[in-house]
Amino acid sequence: MTPDTNETGDLTDAEKLQLSELLQRLNDHDASNALTVIESCLILIEGNSDVDKELVKKAANALSRLRKILNCKVSSITDESVKWQPVAESFQSVAIKFKSIEIEINLPRKPEIAIGPILDRVFYVLVDNAINRGKATRMTVSAEVDQSTNDLLIFVKDNGRGIDQMIKERIFDKGVGENTGLGLFFARGILLMKGIKIQENGKPGHGACFILRVPPQNYKNFKT
Repeated sequence: MTPDTNETGDLTDAEKLQLSELLQRLNDHDASNALTVIESCLILIEGNSDVDKELVKKAANALSRLRKILNCKVSSITDESVKWQPVAESFQSVAIKFKSIEIEINLPRKPEIAIGPILDRVFYVLVDNAINRGKATRMTVSAEVDQSTNDLLIFVKDNGRGIDQMIKERIFDKGVGENTGLGLFFARGILLMKGIKIQENGKPGHGACFILRVPPQNYKNFKT
């Protein structure tokens, strides 16, 4: 399958700066939330002679989230060193944060792409978009190799209402869409800075279908 719609272009220096600032704000917000959870759990544990294992587990999970946030530094956007990130692992770590959607990850050959842990942020945007904009209840993730280019194509499909035709060609532009209009702009920018393109070719009324196009030098562990 060779998708042919909504190809993205290059980023301007201004867009790169906006992405860095946005990632910093996201990291600050998430780190603050994780620290609040840890602090609350420790206060409850301190006042209880019997240690609540659920509270300990909750605090441990928050610590794990905080560690990931700290690993996802702003400098990682422009870091040119290769950091391989398992696609399935990233999506699984995001999927557990959402209870209102069923996510099927069909990646038997466990591909990895050269992007690092910031891939979690991209997948979070796609899942959040499917739920809040598309009203989806089910999502599937699969991949195949484009035989004409050897690019790895990662398909993220949902059963929601799809992207309205009126904004379909502009969904990756800043300010387009509901709420802040920054999610897909952010996802596109992060991917482009790592040499990966994203497009959408779903049909309105039949769900969205986002496709990540990863060039041959940017993926491994997926042989045809």
